[in-house]
Amino acid sequence: MNTSDNAPENRGVAREFLAFLTSGVFLKNCLGMVGLVAVILLLTVWWMQCYTRHGESRQVKDFSGMTVQQAISQADDEGLRAVVIDSSRFDPNIDPGVVIDQDPKALSRVKTNRTIYLTINRRNPPEVTLPTDLWGKDIGDVERRLRALQISAEVVGRSYDGPPNTVIDIVYQTDTLTDALRNDQTVKIPKYATLKFIIGESEAAFVTLEESLVCKTYNEAKFLIGANALTIGSVIVQEELPDSTTSYVWRTDPVLGSGTQLRRGEQVTLFLQRDLPEGCTPDPIDLEFEEEQDDSGGNPWDFE
Repeated sequence: MNTSDNAPENRGVAREFLAFLTSGVFLKNCLGMVGLVAVILLLTVWWMQCYTRHGESRQVKDFSGMTVQQAISQADDEGLRAVVIDSSRFDPNIDPGVVIDQDPKALSRVKTNRTIYLTINRRNPPEVTLPTDLWGKDIGDVERRLRALQISAEVVGRSYDGPPNTVIDIVYQTDTLTDALRNDQTVKIPKYATLKFIIGESEAAFVTLEESLVCKTYNEAKFLIGANALTIGSVIVQEELPDSTTSYVWRTDPVLGSGTQLRRGEQVTLFLQRDLPEGCTPDPIDLEFEEEQDDSGGNPWDFE
């Protein structure tokens, strides 16, 4: 069939379809459908607003620092609910059992009856396992290793039973842990706790004074202090003294006596007076001190 023969027929169909689209019946039906959809949308929005109470919100309080009971009570007063979801965290600077975090955060806005999830500070710190090779190690290395575990180290004593600065005994509270650790036993203590140590000390770190400095002249005391690797701290005089050759030691701090042990370099405070202290017996003049005094020059009253 020739296509040109169908052209009048096709044009007639197009005119009929256009007439239908512009007819009043079609337009009324379209408008009715649009109106129905609009009504459905408006009803849906209204229902959602009623269901979710759109526009009705309240500010969340800051519950941090409260106990769980206080937080639940405060939340209830605000029309909210509070529940604990996490109690595994621990902060040594915060009281145990109090709120340390919350979700939603403080000052955010939420709907009534919203649940607030609380994180509280656990009542006991988590435990850490101590290394078993602390004994015999240098205390400086031990302190660094424990610091990484958030354990504090405190030296509470010294002993001649081991090399200087090496760990000899390990104590937690009143329990000695040395043997357990040396035997590779598992020892756990709370995080943030303090371990106490007794470390080795060389006998050479101490000096022993075989005689008291009381009754000695200042120069004699000064010589003995220097000869024993000690130092003079303060010099306190009772009255104005003309020079060091006429002053005597009547007291020392620390109190020194026969066999007194002091750490090398420790300071000794001397208390001086003009006259020989009561109960002291004059010693023969030490010519060596006189010569040292005569040859020194300068100000004889020099405590340096």
